[in-house]
Amino acid sequence: MACVLLNMVYLGLAGKLPDGNVMKNLPHLTHIYLGGNLLKGTLPASWGTTLKPVELFLNDNQLEGPLPPQWGSMSTLKVLSLPYNQFTGGLPPQWGAMTSLLILKLNNNKLRGGVPQTYGNLKQISTITIFNNPQMAGCVPEAWSGKSKNGVGYFQSPSGTLSDDIKDATRGTAITGFCCKGWRYCV
Repeated sequence: MACVLLNMVYLGLAGKLPDGNVMKNLPHLTHIYLGGNLLKGTLPASWGTTLKPVELFLNDNQLEGPLPPQWGSMSTLKVLSLPYNQFTGGLPPQWGAMTSLLILKLNNNKLRGGVPQTYGNLKQISTITIFNNPQMAGCVPEAWSGKSKNGVGYFQSPSGTLSDDIKDATRGTAITGFCCKGWRYCV
């Protein structure tokens, strides 16, 4: 199968992301790099059923609104980079079904609430960024404690280093630590 890459980073592109009906005409589009532009609007929910991306970079734009639960159907997704936007609302529990996900970057948005228990199903995850989301609270899955497969922590701190230090990695949030059995704070 052919792999198609769309690389249009830091070009000053303005406008909204196209609907899934447009994107379904690009069935081999697997790598989408649109970071550092002036894109506005919400994430199209229909991308969850029409795209099969491996890497999706929408960081450093002006995107807003809730994260679409339908994106949990993106079973091929390995890297999802959404920092430095204006996303609001909670993390969709359905995203815990993206079991191929290696990297999840959500820092510097306006997300709120806790990390759903289903995110403990992301067994392949090696890097997570959630810092600087002041309304995020609660705890993170116990599965994310300790060392990841790369031998260091799962969390990328604001300084850019990977760490297992939950306090540093959740700076700018109200997250209290890791959740234990029964989904309560333990560390």
